[in-house]
Amino acid sequence: MVARGPIDVVIPVYNAPAVTRACIESLYAQVGSLLGEVYVHDNASGDETREMLDSLQYPRLRVVHAARNTGFGDAVNRGVRATRSDPVLVLNSDVRAADDFLSPLAHALERHASLAALTPAGNSFDSYDLDRYAARDDCVATHNLYAYAFLIRRKAFETVGGFDPSFGLGYYEDSDLSRKLIAQGYWLAVHRSSILHHEVHGSFEGVTGARELMAKNRSLYFARYPRARRRILLLSIEEHARRLPGNALEACDEALADGAEIHWLARTAPTHLPALGMRGERLRIARTIRTLVKRRRKPFGRYTDLWAVDPAPTGHRLIAHVAKRLGLAQRRFDGGH
Repeated sequence: MVARGPIDVVIPVYNAPAVTRACIESLYAQVGSLLGEVYVHDNASGDETREMLDSLQYPRLRVVHAARNTGFGDAVNRGVRATRSDPVLVLNSDVRAADDFLSPLAHALERHASLAALTPAGNSFDSYDLDRYAARDDCVATHNLYAYAFLIRRKAFETVGGFDPSFGLGYYEDSDLSRKLIAQGYWLAVHRSSILHHEVHGSFEGVTGARELMAKNRSLYFARYPRARRRILLLSIEEHARRLPGNALEACDEALADGAEIHWLARTAPTHLPALGMRGERLRIARTIRTLVKRRRKPFGRYTDLWAVDPAPTGHRLIAHVAKRLGLAQRRFDGGH
């Protein structure tokens, strides 16, 4: 169980003073009564951001100005060490609250002992229909933490050593943390009833060589977790997860836990999807083949595996033929239940 009481907050900041001010103002306006210490770690921002942060007058707000930008992960690690509550809330400085997003997160952690961390829903999930996913108390399982906003158990964070400072600037430290938490037997979730707006990439604005930094971290992550590189195309007649054969469901669970992505195509859009690493759509044969061919030259976005559930109609066999020519690993599951 997590302890009840005020929840401490860690907010790494790098420039973007307007969105940062909006973040902090909305946080106090919407959930101020739930907050303990709010630790703002300024990663060597410019004068405008420093002066703005120093001008803020809120209770229990602590601003620390770092001498250099050591990245999001290191800032969070320092913030967690400087705070005391369990759990602790971590926010990018480019999020904005419109209501009480925090209470549903805290209540979910109280109810589920093996739930390590969860993220609010909101505009970052506009491309998902979260109601199509299986949920426990409105918590949709995910195997990749969304680090722009999450409430996490202190023990879980500390047990795996927090964020790995090897990633420095530029993403993928959250994916690495996800693999470590899942390996410890925890699960992660997105809460459908908790809503937070995210100005995507607003807090990474102005970082020199951002694209190169992301490429470096992506290579580091996939070198460490090569099975996370898999992009699996799953073909079936059935469109409900509960009707898939048991060995197919087990294989999907294992792949998702590894950080792989699964694109499930069926005769109608699949329902009751098990986790956010799986997308489901109605099968369109010509479109699927075009996508396979188009993605074949992308080092990280191409499909790597084709899984099919018997029986295999003509359209599936045609896709399998193209996939074989493109070098995809293939696996077939018995259609029995």
